[in-house]
Amino acid sequence: MTRNRDILSDVKRLPNALVIDDDTQVLAFVANVLRSDGWRVSEAGTAEEAFGIVHEQPWTLVFCDVVLGGLDGYEVLRRFSDEQKDARFVLMTGHGSAAGALDATAIGAHDYLIKPFSVDDILRIARDIRSQEKLTSSISEKHRHQRGGKMIRREFTGAARSAFLPRLRRMRAGRRVPGAPHIRVLCV
Repeated sequence: MTRNRDILSDVKRLPNALVIDDDTQVLAFVANVLRSDGWRVSEAGTAEEAFGIVHEQPWTLVFCDVVLGGLDGYEVLRRFSDEQKDARFVLMTGHGSAAGALDATAIGAHDYLIKPFSVDDILRIARDIRSQEKLTSSISEKHRHQRGGKMIRREFTGAARSAFLPRLRRMRAGRRVPGAPHIRVLCV
């Protein structure tokens, strides 16, 4: 009986990913790679289909093609950023450029992949995001009892440093850390 509960609790803890692409081969490829890495994956073939499921659950990771037919991936990113603030967004394109990558990150994309990309590229991003999520939830859990916006100073080393500091660098001093609202950035 406890084994079944452990399995069910593991299923509930699987991170949620959404893959949006009108190319069914790319859609299936990315979705299968994520599933093999332990993600719970939903698929959408159009931007409109993705907008229909945006509120079904909190998304941890969204892979989206730039060229989708009707709306483009940038518009999907903007809308998801408004409605799912904690989701990490990765834009995929077959017509990539440095300017496109800069535009994508400027409006909130976590990463920008140029097709063809490999299994390793998808896994690197997925594992990076998962480690950031674990670190954020770990910090949040350890310090949940502290309220009132107390200033907290932490030193990070190794994997924790590489996973957490890029997010902190993008923040202004005094802002609250996403996923850990009781922690404020001292200096960046």
